[in-house]
Amino acid sequence: MNRAKLLGALGLARRAGKLLLGEDQVLDALKNEAVALVFLAGDAGPNTTKRMTDKTGSRHVTLVSALTGAELAAATGRKILKVAAITDRGFAVLIQKALDAPEQP
Repeated sequence: MNRAKLLGALGLARRAGKLLLGEDQVLDALKNEAVALVFLAGDAGPNTTKRMTDKTGSRHVTLVSALTGAELAAATGRKILKVAAITDRGFAVLIQKALDAPEQP
């Protein structure tokens, strides 16, 4: 995973308005099938983790747990963030490439 590209893509998606922030917004969008990719902080609590795992699994949406809550928050300009979702397929592809890319020194 190329962490720098991943964090940069998240920030870009935020500025483009293609990123939902927070568990409530993400759950609502999952119900409406308006989500391409979901980020769950690796340090999220067990209840949040179960809810997100269950909802993304039933909706066949990719769930990424590669970042901590602090990294997610920093990339999106928030103080605290445990759940975020990408609503645009193009950004989802860009993020998937960053996840698949090797780490740069």
